[in-house]
Amino acid sequence: MIKNYSTYDIAQHITNRIRDAVNILVVCSRPVDPDSLSSGITMSWWIEKHFKQSAEVVIFHSISEKFKDYPLIKQVKFKTISEINWKEYDLIILVDSSAWDMLLTEKYEDVLSETGFGPFVLIDHHLEDTIHKDLRHNALRLDDVCTGRIIDDYFIKPSTENLTEDIATLLYYGLIDDARYFRNEPYEGMYLYAEELLKQGARHNEVMNIIVDEASMKFLAWAINNTEFYPNIKTTFLIIDEKKDKELSKLFGDKWNYGSLQKYYQEVFMRITEGYTYGIMMEYKNSSEIVAGWRTRNFGQNLSIKDIFCDAGAKQAGGHFGAGGGLFKSTDIHDVKEKIIAAIDKSI
Repeated sequence: MIKNYSTYDIAQHITNRIRDAVNILVVCSRPVDPDSLSSGITMSWWIEKHFKQSAEVVIFHSISEKFKDYPLIKQVKFKTISEINWKEYDLIILVDSSAWDMLLTEKYEDVLSETGFGPFVLIDHHLEDTIHKDLRHNALRLDDVCTGRIIDDYFIKPSTENLTEDIATLLYYGLIDDARYFRNEPYEGMYLYAEELLKQGARHNEVMNIIVDEASMKFLAWAINNTEFYPNIKTTFLIIDEKKDKELSKLFGDKWNYGSLQKYYQEVFMRITEGYTYGIMMEYKNSSEIVAGWRTRNFGQNLSIKDIFCDAGAKQAGGHFGAGGGLFKSTDIHDVKEKIIAAIDKSI
């Protein structure tokens, strides 16, 4: 079992696999965010610098325009699953995710039927889920502020390689975003890590130059207007049923939910509205599955929404205590909402 291996053992095992690999692929996850992208780019950079070996970086989810000025972002190639010759790679490094479908899309079972678990290793900081158990000693998972810090601590620093200014800036992007500008719960050494990155050239002013695109602001206004408030359980719900999905498609296009429109709403509303500790957003993934995400205010004796989702019948749930998501097998989004409300009410 995985408990027989220390984190050092697993990191060393992954390092040895990188050293021995011939063809390496690095896969970034969704949601497409700074930690996901910077972790993938940083891992590829380190492999090339330390082992003189190239590692292609891909993502199977579209990259928002807001990332277009990120350092080295052009190294990340947006591709479809069918474009990859999976048998070409003897090592596939997955970064920053706790679920197969967030890395390899809903077609992950097709990929695994072709490759098995053999080529894969994972580096991640989310709550343990199926993928960590599937990969066992090929999964390096720690409770930490971001995946980029794990890569820095367990791969870059032991190799004595020095960060470039661009890589330090990328890692700083990932840290600042996952720490929510240090509003989330603190992790040991988190502030010292920020100071280390600044000393190595991370461009603070660039990272903190926060801008929000017009579409995200318009979605925020729409979402607030359509949010339901449940003061007795301190929870807000945004339920995107078939009718609301059609409305959003008219406003933002058929693929409105493939980008990061929702992120600004999730961060500035779902977790900071006075009197509401929990924010939940739900939508249909397909005709028989519903996806739900949560945000929790990170102080006080709060409930675990992951546990709430499981009590309400989620097929899977994961992420962090303060932010995460779940999947429900159901055709009735309102019925799932009522089960979540009942589970919260019972726990309170």
